[in-house]
Amino acid sequence: WMDDEREEGIFNYVITKSFTFDDITLSDFRFGQDLPPSDGLGIFDGSKDLTGMMIWNGAFTASRFIVANRHLFQGKGILELGSGCGLSGLVLSRIAKKTILTDRNVDVLDLLHLNIQNNAQDSNCTSIKLSWGENLDSLRDQLGRLDIITGSDIVYSSSSMTALFTTVDFFLKQDSDSKFITIYDPVFL
Repeated sequence: WMDDEREEGIFNYVITKSFTFDDITLSDFRFGQDLPPSDGLGIFDGSKDLTGMMIWNGAFTASRFIVANRHLFQGKGILELGSGCGLSGLVLSRIAKKTILTDRNVDVLDLLHLNIQNNAQDSNCTSIKLSWGENLDSLRDQLGRLDIITGSDIVYSSSSMTALFTTVDFFLKQDSDSKFITIYDPVFL
């Protein structure tokens, strides 16, 4: 699923665990527990962003919200922005009609793809590369109808807000009934 030689050491920090939210269990779920200790990989100088390799508290909050409010997502087409390793998106995929998980980082997308293979029960869950605010017109036909655009703990820098809302606005304009739901862990607000 990925070539460990491509980026030295990044995937040495990936662990496997199972998560259960009510009646939904994700097994053989992989994520990065800790970032590598040195900056030899370009993580701390900003040239390599591996934030999506980790599970943030908002993904647990979102997963619990999704399960408790499954009526909002049943039968819907969902686009999750900044999916990272995919915890809450895979919970969505067990409920929604169609779920598209996104991230901009190719290393994170490799991990996301593996988690989809291990945990998506139907072919209703896919992943694509999406950089907020970029090449949105080319995705319009590919993605089809989207009822809900969602994301959890997706903004940690104010510099990304314009690109995020450009993307959200673009997809909301495709259907006047579409909604944007973003979830953050209340401890960090």
